[in-house]
Amino acid sequence: MSFNAIRWALDQPVSRASAKFLLVVMADCVNAEGSETVCWPSYAHLAKRTGMNTKTIEAGIFRLKQEGFIVDTGRRAGDTGKVVVYCLNTTESGCIKPGPQDTSASGTRPQTPPIPGV
Repeated sequence: MSFNAIRWALDQPVSRASAKFLLVVMADCVNAEGSETVCWPSYAHLAKRTGMNTKTIEAGIFRLKQEGFIVDTGRRAGDTGKVVVYCLNTTESGCIKPGPQDTSASGTRPQTPPIPGV
């Protein structure tokens, strides 16, 4: 667990409460010892920890990616080698380097408009 990652997640202006809770649970999966803010929880693990069904998890992951809070690293993990490795998109993690005009006021993520209906 990474206290700093959880604190970062709690401070983010996620557009939906369910997606924010999902981000906090994903932050709880970050290894506190590493310098990267990466995690690779399965949908089953996220569903168990949040109490959400897998369709809600899938929609939340989509929303978090679209809003720029998480990034698919392109790596895969888990027993099957199919679990997506995500990076929390903080300026410290180096997942996405924000430019001077495309950061939020907090400087933690790129600005993107909300996605209607998701």
